[in-house]
Amino acid sequence: MEQTRSAARPIRLAEARIQTSAMKTARYAELTADFNPIHVDPGFATNTVFGGPINHGTLGLSLLAQAIETTFGCVPHELDVRFSRPAPVGSVLVTGGEVNSADGSYHVHVTTEDGVRVIEGTLRLND
Repeated sequence: MEQTRSAARPIRLAEARIQTSAMKTARYAELTADFNPIHVDPGFATNTVFGGPINHGTLGLSLLAQAIETTFGCVPHELDVRFSRPAPVGSVLVTGGEVNSADGSYHVHVTTEDGVRVIEGTLRLND
């Protein structure tokens, strides 16, 4: 029974993408009440190690959640991720992922359009 369900699952996660911008970042800050100047204040962010504003990590995580729901529907799952790099405001974020044939889990990630991984982790479907 388990093998039949796994065989019917897609081998790749649906792609979702978003073009980030200062305006979208400001709106996301309003939504999450996270006004950390590293996200919304270019004057402040320019003088940090990042050299400019970076997107909220949870913005990429919410994009990943969107891709999971598009791929599998609303199913119970366990998602274990780490934020591996900051994504500059203005970058394009893209989701991806593929099944791990050894155990049926999925290696999932969010990258910038040029392939820099900003979030990566493991998705396990509970069914």
